[in-house]
Amino acid sequence: LFQDLARFDHFSDGSDDDLQYDVGTDELNDWNLRFQNTLDRFREIDAFQEIDEYQDKIKALNRRLINLAMDFYWNARNYGKIIISEHFLPLEDKTIKPADDFSEGAGGQKYVIHNIIFKFATADRAGLYRDDAHAAKVTAHELKGLTCYFNCNVRELCV
Repeated sequence: LFQDLARFDHFSDGSDDDLQYDVGTDELNDWNLRFQNTLDRFREIDAFQEIDEYQDKIKALNRRLINLAMDFYWNARNYGKIIISEHFLPLEDKTIKPADDFSEGAGGQKYVIHNIIFKFATADRAGLYRDDAHAAKVTAHELKGLTCYFNCNVRELCV
C-alpha cells in the first residue's frame, strides 16, 4: 500500500542549482526544516541587488515553496484519507497506527506519518471537552493562533 504512495521529488528542473535538494538528505522528509530553510532564504535576499538577479532568486524560491506545498499536500491528502477511512477499525486492523509518542489526552488520537501530525479533534477521556464539536472548535483556535504567530514574522520563531 505505501509503495503506491511514494513521494515524487519536484526539485529537478535544473534551473536553480543552488536551491536544489540532494534527494538522499533527511531534509526531504522534514517538512518544517524545508519550510524554515526556504523562509530563511527569502529573508536573506538583498532587495538592492541587480534586478535580474533579484527576480531570478525570487522565482527560484517561489518554485521551491510551491513544490514544498505540493509535496506536503499530496502526502497529507493521501495519508489523511487512509487514517480517516480506518478511523472506526480496531487498532490491530489499521494500516497507520496512532502515535505512541502522544497521549490520547486532550484533543483525541494523533497519528504521525512522514513527519506530518494528524489529529482527530474529539472529546477526550479526561473530560476536557464536552463533545467533538467543542474539541474541533479548540483545534480551530489553535490553528488561528499559529497563523497569528507566523504572521508576526519573527525570524527565530519557527511555526
